[in-house]
Amino acid sequence: MPGAELRGAAFVKWTRSSDNIELAIAPTYRYGALPLFAIAVLFIILAPAFWNETQARAGAVTEAYENADLYHYFYPTYHYAFGRLRDGSFPLWNPRQLCGTPLLADARVGVLQPLNLPFLFLPTEQAMAVHAFTCLLLMGLFFTLLARAVGVGYLAAMLGGMVYAFSGFSAAAMSRPPLAAALVWTPLLLWAVREYAHRFDTAAAVIAGMTGALLILTGSYAIALVVGAMAALYTVQSLVVVERGSAEFAKRARGLFVILGVAAGVSAAQWVPTLAHALRLDDSPAWIWGPHTPAQMPASLGEFFAHIILSTPEGQPRAAYVGIVPLVFVPVSIFHRHRRRDVVLYALLAAGGILAAAFFAWRPPLQFPVLALLLPFVIGVALLASIGADRVLIAKTSFRSQTIWLPVLVVLLACAAMFVAFGADVRRYLVPIVPVVLVFALFRARVLLPACYTLLCATLLIDAINAGRTIYTHPRQDAPACYQTYALALSSARDQSLGGRIVPSARNLDRGLTANVGMLASVNAVGGSGIPFTRDQADWWARLTGEEPRRDRSPDSALTPRSPGSRLLRYMAARLVVAAPQGPMYEGSWEDGGSNVREVTPVGGVRMFVLDDALPRAYWVPRARVEVGMPSTIDTLMSPEFDPAQSCVVDAQSKGIEKLANQSGAVEGTQSASPPSATCSIEDVSPERVVVRVDAPRAGVTVLCDSYDPGWGASIDGVRTPILKVNGIFRGVATPEGAHEIVFTYRPWSVYIGYCMSGLVLLAALLPSVRTLARPA
Repeated sequence: MPGAELRGAAFVKWTRSSDNIELAIAPTYRYGALPLFAIAVLFIILAPAFWNETQARAGAVTEAYENADLYHYFYPTYHYAFGRLRDGSFPLWNPRQLCGTPLLADARVGVLQPLNLPFLFLPTEQAMAVHAFTCLLLMGLFFTLLARAVGVGYLAAMLGGMVYAFSGFSAAAMSRPPLAAALVWTPLLLWAVREYAHRFDTAAAVIAGMTGALLILTGSYAIALVVGAMAALYTVQSLVVVERGSAEFAKRARGLFVILGVAAGVSAAQWVPTLAHALRLDDSPAWIWGPHTPAQMPASLGEFFAHIILSTPEGQPRAAYVGIVPLVFVPVSIFHRHRRRDVVLYALLAAGGILAAAFFAWRPPLQFPVLALLLPFVIGVALLASIGADRVLIAKTSFRSQTIWLPVLVVLLACAAMFVAFGADVRRYLVPIVPVVLVFALFRARVLLPACYTLLCATLLIDAINAGRTIYTHPRQDAPACYQTYALALSSARDQSLGGRIVPSARNLDRGLTANVGMLASVNAVGGSGIPFTRDQADWWARLTGEEPRRDRSPDSALTPRSPGSRLLRYMAARLVVAAPQGPMYEGSWEDGGSNVREVTPVGGVRMFVLDDALPRAYWVPRARVEVGMPSTIDTLMSPEFDPAQSCVVDAQSKGIEKLANQSGAVEGTQSASPPSATCSIEDVSPERVVVRVDAPRAGVTVLCDSYDPGWGASIDGVRTPILKVNGIFRGVATPEGAHEIVFTYRPWSVYIGYCMSGLVLLAALLPSVRTLARPA
């Protein structure tokens, strides 16, 4: 008799005509609220357990380079950025580090990322844990949606979600908020694009585009690029089967442009400032791809396969490890006859990911992070495992129940082969799989399914926890106490610096006096850890420290008295050096050969050195010397004959050089007499606005020892005036004679262009929905 029934995510319909039976599968992609709620509750329970066991274990190593960025970059930066949001100001500029540096342009901060809301309401160390819990929960839930869209049952989809959420890849990335957030939106984007590929309507395209925007807003651009390529496979193949020039082809192509337009437009508020700033950086590719994470990355194809099977972490998770349970079910996915097209696609993704990562392991193009190339492998294996488990663990009532023993035999043979080939670390996870598969194959009762999947998921969780453990601590365990080691000394330094900056000098792993201490102790510091340099800043620090700046450690935390360019500190308004007891300044004396440095009474066991020749943060000079390029500028500044109180060095390419030339006596050489000094003071200071009052005896240059950036503008007595690039990396304004108020404001064009693009695209995407709601019934 004709009939129909619901099986998994497909509506199964059959008709009988004579002796022929026709079977049709019509996908409905229905998602039951109750099963998904139960799965969400499960991940709510498992996420904290997994994170605490892998990331915040007792007895872990306190000081390690593997987690240095957590303490030296992520914690201070998120503490400062979201602290400003709590105070009601939007953080465009960070005045606390590197004499000032763009903040919104650093996409890793993620102030526009919705998943970072915990940092707005909780202490930073607690927010880092809650953020990780939330990401693990959503990773598992969103992957379950993706697996359901493929057509597998809820329990098999949940198993795939656990493979994805608790893999070595996620264990390595989970403590870095940008990477964790990117792993959340990845399966949701693939699900949304898959939904569009079946519906081809504008609403589905807008949803996919919005999800893509959320992925881009994480700041993990490398992962966004890889996931975008994966999503393109779904959409491009939908165009291949349609005749070019037809109405259907135009409709589908239009939807693809909607997805790309919404994703790029909504996220423009983040990527436009990031791109504008990246063009000025010394090492743009290394920073634009997003954060890196410490993980064990194999160096050859053979090592990749070893890392897939063997889980020994050696202090860091193996990024290619997905667990033993999914590997057993992957081969039988091919027997899922109604999912073979998906099986081929995901098998290609997994193979392509592992081959690309192995090929580029040693020499990645444009410094592209190889870790991101492993993501297709993890997703492919997780989906294939879901399909394979859905094929083996199926009850008798299913229409697919006739050919169960061949898949079961393949599972048993895979277990036997791995049991013989590998040691006890692998065998212990194979033992529970065999009875589960055999018992279910014999009885095939639906009531056994929950127990079978429970045992498999428990085995997978134990395997994932043992494989994902790290050996180093997390800020959740010891922050903010670890930053209070020199709290008394830093409070005293803030008072003694007299509005100038401090120079932290400590071991690179010293958390109490990290190079980013300015964002934690409300002081202004000359340098910073993990913050990208512009090309000019890179040249400056190379001369200051005597070595090229490196990404794997802060350039200034190990600054010593013997640094060959320490004379440059005076131009940075560096008033005080704060040296940790075990830092590089503990022994010896300052040997600059020109700087006027004296040691003052230690505070809290911390040695302090005052730089008496440090320039004030804002001052006036009567003359300027024009130089071309940073090398000649630094040579002039380092020269003993150069008097910074009477002259400054202006870059020949500065926009205000014409105005400076028109000022009588402002350019060096046109007037030799030394005029009387001017009064210059900073009256109002905020991160994006600085007010300087100057009373100049004649025309000259007012110098502000804050970092130069094209986003800064200036006005004198309310009239806009161009900003000069002064003394290599700082700001200056050509100032006429008399008393004036100079206002510096940070209004980068890239931010406003990004805001406008995002607002217009959001309006265009939501307007049809508003019209539909406003239409009378």
